[in-house]
Amino acid sequence: MILDRLLEQRATLEQARTTLKDPGDWMIDWFGGAESATGKRVTETMAMTNMGVFACVRIKAETIAWLPLKVYERLQPSGKRPAPEHPLYRIVHDEPNEFMTAFSMREAMQGHLDLWGNNYARIEIDGGGGAIGMFPFRPDRVRPFRKNGSLRYEIRFDDGVEILPDEEMIHVPGLGWDGLVGFSPIRMAMEAVGFAMGLEEFGARYIGQGFAPSGIFTHPGKLGDKAYLRLKKDLAAKHQRLEDKHRALILEEGLGWQQVGIKPDEAQFLATRKFQLAEIARLFRMQLSKLQDLDRQTHSNIEQQAIEHVLDTIAPSARRWEQEFNRKLLSADDRGKFFVEFNFDALMRGDSKARSEFYNQMFMIGAYSINDILEIENRNRVEGGDRRFVPLNMVPLDQVDDLEPESDSRARLPAGPGRSVEIRRRVQRTHVRLLSDAAARVLRKEISAVRRAITKHLEARDVAGLRAWIETFYRDRPADVTRTFLPALEVLADQIQTAAAEELGSQQEIDLGALVRSYAEHLGSRHAISSQAHLVATLVASDLARAAGALEQVLSEWEGGGTAVIASREATQAGAAFAQATWAALGVRSKRWVTIDDSPLCRALSGKVVPIGSTFLSEGDSLEPEGGGEPLIATRAIGHPPLYPGCDCMLAPVK
Repeated sequence: MILDRLLEQRATLEQARTTLKDPGDWMIDWFGGAESATGKRVTETMAMTNMGVFACVRIKAETIAWLPLKVYERLQPSGKRPAPEHPLYRIVHDEPNEFMTAFSMREAMQGHLDLWGNNYARIEIDGGGGAIGMFPFRPDRVRPFRKNGSLRYEIRFDDGVEILPDEEMIHVPGLGWDGLVGFSPIRMAMEAVGFAMGLEEFGARYIGQGFAPSGIFTHPGKLGDKAYLRLKKDLAAKHQRLEDKHRALILEEGLGWQQVGIKPDEAQFLATRKFQLAEIARLFRMQLSKLQDLDRQTHSNIEQQAIEHVLDTIAPSARRWEQEFNRKLLSADDRGKFFVEFNFDALMRGDSKARSEFYNQMFMIGAYSINDILEIENRNRVEGGDRRFVPLNMVPLDQVDDLEPESDSRARLPAGPGRSVEIRRRVQRTHVRLLSDAAARVLRKEISAVRRAITKHLEARDVAGLRAWIETFYRDRPADVTRTFLPALEVLADQIQTAAAEELGSQQEIDLGALVRSYAEHLGSRHAISSQAHLVATLVASDLARAAGALEQVLSEWEGGGTAVIASREATQAGAAFAQATWAALGVRSKRWVTIDDSPLCRALSGKVVPIGSTFLSEGDSLEPEGGGEPLIATRAIGHPPLYPGCDCMLAPVK
């Protein structure tokens, strides 16, 4: 029985070409497509004129195209890493051929799969047998067939036919009888699609071809012939077009107008159109919320439908792509070490608040490291970011039994409350690496741009042009700096808030989102103003001959230590600001300066208590160092550490 079925399937693939008695799809299309019971001819291309079909195909195609598709290397004993050095990586991730991006090709081919039930792409092969590119074909121009037990593909061009072996063709089939060729969903659901197309045409003609009043005329007797003809002529001439539907009517001989509601058949028409949209959605397994049909949707079930969209609608197609790519594009030797896979993390993640809460939970139980979070967020890894931590004192996982505060010659933390300060301090120091990554990306971009501008303008001896460029460049920098630092600050704020609340014995979650955003924007402005002032001052203080060297020295200083300075300062300053805001929200009225550093200036503030919203020093105040020495003149109001660059003092709540 099984052998007979296989032979029958093989015979189907080895059938002769299309005949008039048994026409192929291409011949049916050539004659205008198969005619549905509605009288509408339905083909894959014609079906796209229906809004429901177009929306479903577009959503799936754009989603598959948008998902990152990469070549990964299997690690031992487990795990994976992206393998951009593999020659196939560029083909599947960036550019499959000289005419298309990877997005364009996948978008088109997923559309082919949803409409025709198959997609095809020729594999361009180099002299060594490796894949160097792919080029897609419309499915209606490709015919799979068997010859001498081998699967081959016939491709019809305008000027001839070409036959390709199976190993030179990417073929992703949908559901089909034999697993080799998929059904066309449009052909299988021809009546449903034709009905939807017919409804659209009926509605358009209903509006465009006649006057459809929402009421009836009444007359006490018989309307005269002349009045009847004038009324008929007036309706045809002045009320047939859509823009004339609501113009006033002039009635004669006692003729009256009675308003009525929507006709039952019209109401049924609207309901039928709505039902038919759901039918099209069923065909493509598309959630109605994706088609903007929100009648029965709530916030909670839309979120659940978004998850179902990924798991039920997108994932099956993605798996078809992955398996075909791995089977056809990777050599037998490579398959044990490399594989092609879509990355669904970006599609499954929620808004920034939801992601922050999830990352915090995973980080706190040691499931994620900082680098794991950075990789999911598509950001650069940081040195040392692979260590994992557990709650309490946030010690490394392999030191969980050692809960004593770390040895530090500068630490002067008393027992009791000082221990909770130490926990916050460790959180800040842990996040220095995360902030360093953000600072490095900001400085790399600036250094590269400034160097190019120096070369361009100073070679032309255009000092004024360089200064104008610097001012223009840094006018637009705050927004970019804000975007770069915001994710790191959100993670820091979440953990500082938790630790600061626990110091007061509270488990309440305080929303610091607005503060974090404001802090990031202020950081962007501070950075841009400071960097611009530094460069302009250097340029003004140098003559033309020395300007390039002086500016290069500034850029070299930024490269050498700028990242560490920014990260250390912001970890201390932001940590203190976020802790202070948490205490204020929980009713704390005062704060105390806790000295960590041995600096005489820091010791002069040690133990000082001020109201929670107040400053320890106002701008212009003089601070006398403990034990004597040169005083510090405050150039800004100081409400929390750092007191000066390099200071890592802390705050503590005064209950």
